[in-house]
Amino acid sequence: MSQQQLRKRMILTLVPAAFIFILSKGAFSDLSRVITFGVEGVFLLFVLIINRSRFAGGFVAFKNKKATRDTLVSLGVLIGILNLKFAMAAAVLAIVSISECIENRIIGETYTSRDPITKSAEKAALMLVPISIAVAVITYFLWFFGSHDLVRAADACMAVLFIASPCAFNYAAPITLKIGLEKSAEKGVLIKSAAVLEDAHSIDMVVLDKTGTITVGNPQITDIIAMSDDFDLRLAAGIEKHSVHPLAEAIVSAALERSGEIAEPETYEEIPGRGAVARLRGKEYIAGNATFLESKGIEVDSEEGEELSRRGKTVVYFARDEEIIGIIALRDGPKPTSLRAVSRIENMGIDVIMLTGDNRETAEAIKKEVGIDRAISQILPQDKDKVIANLQADTQKVVAMVGDGISDAPAIRQADVGFAIGVDDGALPESADIGIMSDDLNAIGGTIELSKKVTSKIKENLIGVTVYNVAGILVAAGSLYMLTGWAPNPILCSIFMCLSSIGIAINSMRLR
Repeated sequence: MSQQQLRKRMILTLVPAAFIFILSKGAFSDLSRVITFGVEGVFLLFVLIINRSRFAGGFVAFKNKKATRDTLVSLGVLIGILNLKFAMAAAVLAIVSISECIENRIIGETYTSRDPITKSAEKAALMLVPISIAVAVITYFLWFFGSHDLVRAADACMAVLFIASPCAFNYAAPITLKIGLEKSAEKGVLIKSAAVLEDAHSIDMVVLDKTGTITVGNPQITDIIAMSDDFDLRLAAGIEKHSVHPLAEAIVSAALERSGEIAEPETYEEIPGRGAVARLRGKEYIAGNATFLESKGIEVDSEEGEELSRRGKTVVYFARDEEIIGIIALRDGPKPTSLRAVSRIENMGIDVIMLTGDNRETAEAIKKEVGIDRAISQILPQDKDKVIANLQADTQKVVAMVGDGISDAPAIRQADVGFAIGVDDGALPESADIGIMSDDLNAIGGTIELSKKVTSKIKENLIGVTVYNVAGILVAAGSLYMLTGWAPNPILCSIFMCLSSIGIAINSMRLR
């Protein structure tokens, strides 16, 4: 918002209030006193304009320390020269000013992230300002024509202006979101912005990558089946020596531990997510999953391999001269916390899907172990983002993707809310919205639950502020006068206005 727009909004807000103060003072003072009071009011307006502030019922943003100092000094001078009623108004304005001066420490990035709830609260605050002024003006004339008492009419008018608390709307969301962000950080969960924390409560579907997310991410060899006399672990490791795939690395690591020596392939070509082709000792070898070998014209019809897959193991086939010469099976078991974590997410009514490059039999076995209803198998790493996009289009749900933040980065970026698990350096990956510093999947459900609590608390705050303002304005306008003969004075209303913001802070602190 430009400085010109801020000044215009401030003038439209302060001029009616200054006019009302002048009327109040003029009811029991001579003309010179009225003129003096009017000059004082204009002086306040001038101080606020030159300090480049805005008055929208909430934060008063100062650009530098000098501006802040000048404003506070000016307000102090005004308190000394104005009557008690105007001093109270200046004090309230000073409190709001100081609140903005420490915004970076209290609100920080939460306010600047401009999440949807905060925007809605600000709109409500901006609407309340002209509404309260309009009600104050109407109240003034109703009291004046009803009682012919100018002082009582002005007091009622000022009471309405003072008790209206648009600043409480502005505090309702940022304070709560800030506490939510701090609470998540304490639990090792890094959240990019307040908007992400808010979005997490609406997640309808969570897609979990298998390797390293559901499983431990450290596959171990469980079976070696030789179908030719020369096939052994050393030969398999030589074929896979230059691969960066976790399964290949596990085979090479096991061979080094057992024999300490691996043959160097003469040529090597890796097809990501499928397998590899290598020339070793003058012969060409192919290693990979069944689909990859079949694409090379090699028939894969192994009962042993199918049985190993049904037991939740990942099978790597090795071929030479268009014939299978050996099979190595590896097992990457689920994390101890995965079953409970999946159950926690599903208990919130959220669909959970497992995404893996393994074949259907292996995927079915793993998903049963952790209690997942649906698994999407045989997905290449570069195609995971397409799967997320299809789920979003087909289900029209808010989809979250959970992966390692590196190989799964495109899918995490495609998701409505992206989780990177195992962020051990404390830095949130660029592709992720939320980073889990541990490898415990329970943090996913915990983050969603926290988001729901934060959103619920913000709604409580906004409803409470709305009820408070409506009831307060009605009482300040004199709705109880006909029943009890009592109407609150402006000073009391000023105190109650401050209490509304305090109530917001106390209610938000209950999240801790």
